[in-house]
Amino acid sequence: MFAGSFAAAVLVTALGACSDTSADSAGGAGSADCVAQAEAKVEAAMQPMEIEKPQPLDTSSMSGKTVAIVSWIQASTLNAVANKALQKALEEVGISSTLFDAKARPDLAAQGVNSAIAQDVDAIIMFGVSPSLVANPLEDAKAAGIPVLDLVQEAQPDTVAAVVAMKAEDTGTLSADYALAKTECKLDGAVLYAAGDEYNTAYNDAIVAEVKALCGDQCKLESTDFPIPTFATSVPTISANMLRRNPNMNFLMTPDPAVPMVLQSEKTVGIDVPVIGWDGGQLQPSIEGSGQVADLSWMPHEVVGWIAADSVMRVISGSPENMYLPQQIFDESNWGEAWEFSTQFPKLVGFEDEYRQAWGVS
Repeated sequence: MFAGSFAAAVLVTALGACSDTSADSAGGAGSADCVAQAEAKVEAAMQPMEIEKPQPLDTSSMSGKTVAIVSWIQASTLNAVANKALQKALEEVGISSTLFDAKARPDLAAQGVNSAIAQDVDAIIMFGVSPSLVANPLEDAKAAGIPVLDLVQEAQPDTVAAVVAMKAEDTGTLSADYALAKTECKLDGAVLYAAGDEYNTAYNDAIVAEVKALCGDQCKLESTDFPIPTFATSVPTISANMLRRNPNMNFLMTPDPAVPMVLQSEKTVGIDVPVIGWDGGQLQPSIEGSGQVADLSWMPHEVVGWIAADSVMRVISGSPENMYLPQQIFDESNWGEAWEFSTQFPKLVGFEDEYRQAWGVS
């Protein structure tokens, strides 16, 4: 998941050369501690995902309300699934909704917000749209008295009433922990990310910080960004060049939309590097044998849709609350034999009924 754009650039983070992690070597004790810390964090992050039971909400005044959803890109399966669930959940209490597809274009995202203002909706939901890309329309929405709920992006200017988001710092930190654990803190790794997007930038920064904190100068890490508007054509070239520059690379971290292209680049170059993606979009292909070794999954998007519905109702009722959602690491040790919601997310089964009960419509 990403929004915005930036020219591709390369930043090599000088964390030093990898070294022997035996107890007798220089820095050996630190390496052992690095492995222990990384493994403990990974183990905790692999536990089944849970959400807090929603608090009761009086929805008697919601019937007849209207909500506009501005989706960054409906071509994304995750966006499409979440927004379908969101609209269904809103219908449960009589809220009507419109859906505007920004097609990953800032100008269309702005148009979507402006259209919502013209319709005088009761609230606007932005899914995956960075507030910085639509700053002026958001000011207009605020002036019109229309509250805004932002999904995915953590950024919260005063024009956004509430956010439902995953924390980019957690995404980056846990990705780094997994790479460190699997390489026994002998990481010679790489990050490929979309630098024009706040979430991706914070994700990369968190990886760099975690590797530095746990591994010090015993690990190496290269961070490379790609331009979002042309990522489908630029990621294959950029990732192939990364692999050719460092044939000793032993782990690569990147958002899920880039994973299939990175895996293809590995085949083209002839180098097999373990990849951990994030957002959950490549979890099912991974289970089915795509070649990705791990995925840091966000909350399933059908669940996010219902959470967003609950959150926007609270925004409309004048009691907005921010919500930060958990993330879970999956690999072959815990992702099961086949894709099945109840297998990967057993503690989320029946989540719809929890919300219906909270809304008094069960």
